[in-house]
Amino acid sequence: MKKLIVLFVLSSMLSPAYCQDETAFSEKKNEINIGYFNAFDLANNNELGIGYKRTMKNGAIRFGTEFNINNSSNDHDGYKTVNNRLKLAPYLGYEFHKNYNRFQVFYGANVFASYDYTQAKYIDANTDNKEITEYLNLAYGVRPGLGLKFYINSSISITTETFINIQYTESNNKTEDADYISNRKTTGFSTNLNPLGLLSINIHF
Repeated sequence: MKKLIVLFVLSSMLSPAYCQDETAFSEKKNEINIGYFNAFDLANNNELGIGYKRTMKNGAIRFGTEFNINNSSNDHDGYKTVNNRLKLAPYLGYEFHKNYNRFQVFYGANVFASYDYTQAKYIDANTDNKEITEYLNLAYGVRPGLGLKFYINSSISITTETFINIQYTESNNKTEDADYISNRKTTGFSTNLNPLGLLSINIHF
C-alpha cells in the first residue's frame, strides 16, 4: 500500500512537469531565423535568408529576405573572367501551425518580390577587348509552403520547409563588346517547386 501511495505521489509530481515541458517549447512569441534557400540543390548557388516571426495562438506573421552576394575573378591562359551577382528577395506572409511536443507542423503563404542582377565580363589578355553580359531578373509572386520545425530546447529550433513559387517575371539580357550590342527582354508567368527548399536554425525569445 505504501508503494502505491509513493507511486501516486511521484506520478502527480511528474505529470505537471511533463505537461509544462511539453508546452514550454512553443511559449515564446518571437523568432529570428537564419538559413539557406535551395539548401539541398547542389547545382545552384544557395541564397542566405534571415527572417522574423511573431507567434500568435495558432499561427504567426512572418517577414524577411533572402539574399546572395557573389563576386569572383579568375585568370586563365589568355583571358580573364569577372563575375558579380546581387540578389535580394524580401517577403511577407502568414502561417498556421500545430504543436506536437518538440515538433511543430506549419503551413502558410508569402507574397514576395525579387531583384536578381548578374554581370559577367570576359577580358582578352592580349587585346584587352571586353565582352560584358548583364542579366537582370525581376519577379513578383506568391509562395505557399509546408514545413516542419524541431525544438532542440525552448530557445533553439531547426526548420525545413518545402514551397512552390507562383510568379510573374521580367528578364533583361544585354551583351556588349567592341563590335555589337544585343538586348533581349522576356516576360511571363512561371511556377517551380522547391522540395526541402529552406533549412534554417531559429532563435526564440
